[in-house]
Amino acid sequence: MEMLVVIAITAILFGLIFGPLVQSFNLTRQANTQVEAQDAARIALDQVTRELGDAMIVFDNTGTIRQIRDSITPTEYKTIYVGTGIDLPQPDIRNATDPTRDFSARSITAKIDFIVPDNVLQDAGQPQGIYQPVVPDVEVDAQGNKHQWIVRYFIGLRDPSRRYSNQYLKVNLDNKTYRYNSDQTENTYILYRVQFHPDDPRFHQFDNADGMPQYALPNFFYDKREVNGVPLWRVWKEMSTAMVPTDTVDMVRFDNVLEQLVPGVTLAPTMIPNDSLLPDIVGNDAPTSYKATHAQWTYPFTVGVYHEYQIDFADPNRTVYFNHIYFGQFDPADAHFKIYKYDSATGLNDAVFDVTEYERDPNKTIRLLSNSPGVTNDPMLFTVEPDSGKVNFAMGPVTEDLDPADINNEMFNPQVGSRRVTVPIYKKIIGAAQVNTLARLVVGKIQVIGPNALAPQSDPAYGQAIPYRRVNASPGPNEYAVDYVRNEIYFNEETQGDLPTRRRNSGGEIVDVEPVKVTYFFQTNQPNDLVRADYHTKSLITLNLAVRKYDRASSTAQLLELTDKIRVRNVVR
Repeated sequence: MEMLVVIAITAILFGLIFGPLVQSFNLTRQANTQVEAQDAARIALDQVTRELGDAMIVFDNTGTIRQIRDSITPTEYKTIYVGTGIDLPQPDIRNATDPTRDFSARSITAKIDFIVPDNVLQDAGQPQGIYQPVVPDVEVDAQGNKHQWIVRYFIGLRDPSRRYSNQYLKVNLDNKTYRYNSDQTENTYILYRVQFHPDDPRFHQFDNADGMPQYALPNFFYDKREVNGVPLWRVWKEMSTAMVPTDTVDMVRFDNVLEQLVPGVTLAPTMIPNDSLLPDIVGNDAPTSYKATHAQWTYPFTVGVYHEYQIDFADPNRTVYFNHIYFGQFDPADAHFKIYKYDSATGLNDAVFDVTEYERDPNKTIRLLSNSPGVTNDPMLFTVEPDSGKVNFAMGPVTEDLDPADINNEMFNPQVGSRRVTVPIYKKIIGAAQVNTLARLVVGKIQVIGPNALAPQSDPAYGQAIPYRRVNASPGPNEYAVDYVRNEIYFNEETQGDLPTRRRNSGGEIVDVEPVKVTYFFQTNQPNDLVRADYHTKSLITLNLAVRKYDRASSTAQLLELTDKIRVRNVVR
């Protein structure tokens, strides 16, 4: 009996002595795990921030194709294909031994491509000075071909040839807890950095039907196709560098709603909502261009123009009501950027103008998309420059041919002492019911080429087409003036003679002179219009980095999540 008492007291004493000691060891181990997670995350964050902050060109994952200027031959361009994100192979969490349940979830924010700058401002054989704001780094192969480097950050499996495996991952599904481990060797997701050039022939042997090379495909890191007997996944694995320690680290989490792994890394353009654009270029009384706070927009984006507002003075808050609201956004049916007019009375949005079609038309013909009077008599027309973050209301250039004989027959206007000719704005617009009273010529954006009236009639230079000079009033021969209020131009005074209508060519023959060509830009916005935009900008990248470092003894994860907004300084140049 006494022996049992001694054993019990000894057990209690050992528990009191060694219990806190074991607990302290566990706490120390967990603290070390947390420190390792912090070091891994911060080191990766610092390098991504430093490199991406100095990037010259940033590519998104929208599946678009871009042409960039060649770094060695500034007059040439290279075609760069942008991928549609990256595939994340997904295991069957419920049954780790069933390979038929494997699939890939796609993420467009777990990968980013960009071109880094070179510190060299002058290259051998190139003219003195900087021939591009920041010169991209290049590689010269054995044949002397120069290739442009692209840096890519992405998350991928430690071993791309195997299934995902994490013995510490606990998943709760249908009120049941699953511990996922497909085999005894861990194979988790980590952050990689790879530097490659898009002209590498290994990436072009399997171009898809759209001509997109292998490096732009979402499954590039898991491609089992072989080049010279080597699978492409191995090529990428050997080229890539792990940015975090791979031991007991995972950079994905399990989403119980989606029932799949989702990335803990976000590298995405930052959303800028309701940005008020400021006038950039001012015309006669209304700006012809507005500039956003950030440039380098990604698709899709929305631009709103709030036009003709009134104030409710009976309201103590002086509420502002807009009579007309226009907004430009992408039509998912054909991926064209179109301008819509919002009707506050009916709440309907009528498509007014197809900007994409207009920009692709070499003749810059404006075709309105609706025949309703509310649209054709009052369209708001503008284009968008996503790279510079500008909204341009100066439409054109439009060139009209005027007959010199018709100008000579115009009635003399004694108030201005010149012949008055109306510039036919909207002459080429298809779908307009009448001339838009809001359309106005843009100041300083008019060019007139007419017959030379100063040379002697016997001189072959008489009647030849030359640029006319703009004056403020009382134009003489080879001159013109503009009335921006009436959208009219004036030619020489009646007392100074007519414009030439016939001329002698080099062979001595009398021929008709060429028409007077009036090239102009016009705008439809008003001085008090308010312009706002919702967009994602590549000049400000949101970086979210979540690292899970597992403690082997307790199987618990130490999570460290860091977030930063990286300002890409060179991309706006």
